[in-house]
Amino acid sequence: MLIARFFLLIHQLSESDLLKFMNCYEQKQFAMLREYPRVPCNFAIDLAAEGRAINGFAMDISAGGIFVESCELLTMGQSVSICFSLDDESLPLKMNGRVVRLEHGGVGIKYESLTRYQLEILKNLINRLQEQKNN
Repeated sequence: MLIARFFLLIHQLSESDLLKFMNCYEQKQFAMLREYPRVPCNFAIDLAAEGRAINGFAMDISAGGIFVESCELLTMGQSVSICFSLDDESLPLKMNGRVVRLEHGGVGIKYESLTRYQLEILKNLINRLQEQKNN
């Protein structure tokens, strides 16, 4: 009975409302699967892949990976070097990663072999970004 009611409610939604519902559900479903929460951001980032230097912008970041907006083509599973700094005073953070998601205009990169030091820097950075977002 409950399933029938659920399908009836879905059937009554307009196409745009159904798309909104599906997007919201998918975001929540993927958020539950993530080990670390994502934080929106917008800062310049440099990548290196197969001898190419790639400039982009970090759009969201977590302690497990980063989404980079870029016009450059990368491939799924491709190894990349990541380098960024949020301000002129701090040293750049350098890490290795692998492309795990391809989207129009950008790539999702999962960090590989982070040291304890790198992970601590990332967590501090994410805390700073969350504080900025909340203020």
